[in-house]
Amino acid sequence: MRKIAVTYQDGQVYHHCCQAPQLKIYTIKSDVLSKIELVDVSSDNADTMANILKEHNIKVVICGTISEYLKNLLETNLHMEVYNGVTGDADSAVVAYIAGTLDFEPNMHCEKPEHIHSCSGFGGDWNGID
Repeated sequence: MRKIAVTYQDGQVYHHCCQAPQLKIYTIKSDVLSKIELVDVSSDNADTMANILKEHNIKVVICGTISEYLKNLLETNLHMEVYNGVTGDADSAVVAYIAGTLDFEPNMHCEKPEHIHSCSGFGGDWNGID
């Protein structure tokens, strides 16, 4: 079973991972969709988003832009696959991911100084978390 989270708003992949108003979470069993749920996100920083994704046992994240800090946190410390630089319809992105044809841009990162400030300085220890 895999759980895929897409940063979400109005049917589309939300353009900014840390500030997404919702996550659309897809549960996949044997490459077949078994459940979809919408989760309201009260997040404006990377640490909160990382905690929400961890609490929902997410294995794959599909999003628009993402800070390098959050991407590293999710991939290295929480062992999630991150597909950033994705635009368009959220459901179509998940179908493309399952088919192995997802169009994404791994080098698309948030570069805004105020965002880097809000995403830096995680107060917890993520080392060793599975």
